[in-house]
Amino acid sequence: MQWLGFYNGSINGIYGTRTTRAVVAFQRSHRIVGDGRVGALTWQALRSNIARVRRRRF
Repeated sequence: MQWLGFYNGSINGIYGTRTTRAVVAFQRSHRIVGDGRVGALTWQALRSNIARVRRRRF
């Protein structure tokens, strides 16, 4: 989430309020139901976005 620009703050390994908000924002930006849960559709969207960012950076 942080790498994709949806999470600002320190990473502490806890799935708290900030993380939930970041996931919801990511989901909504990809027209996925913004429930804050990282299910199959969210994982798929995350994987495809990370691949695009990696390709773009190199």
